[in-house]
Amino acid sequence: MIEWRSLPAKEEPRKTACLIAFIVFLGVGLYYTWGVWWTLLGMFLLVVNILPYFLPTTYVMNDRGVYKKGFFVTQFRGWESIKSYYVDKYGVLLSPFDKPNRLENFRGMYVRFKGNKEQVIEFIRRKVGK
Repeated sequence: MIEWRSLPAKEEPRKTACLIAFIVFLGVGLYYTWGVWWTLLGMFLLVVNILPYFLPTTYVMNDRGVYKKGFFVTQFRGWESIKSYYVDKYGVLLSPFDKPNRLENFRGMYVRFKGNKEQVIEFIRRKVGK
């Protein structure tokens, strides 16, 4: 079993600073263009969409599958439902499809690394293969 916690906002401070500056700039622009109510609505929608970036996510990989525990939602994918995986710089996408498919980003599960890239990939390789 492997368990770790990822907090992208803390792990990437430069990106976080740029994101906060963008949010402030957008809020000021919305306020002067559309007024206070549209600004509040726009900021609410934006913050709700990027909230997982600022909140910790806990990942657990065991013999049954992968758990992704966020602030509001817990996801689970059993190893039998994962057919392929794709590794990038920040994490791995666990896909329910054998071959590349446009729906992977919606049906799959993205797991972020936190200094444990080799350990996570080796665990997935043993369970999924390829």
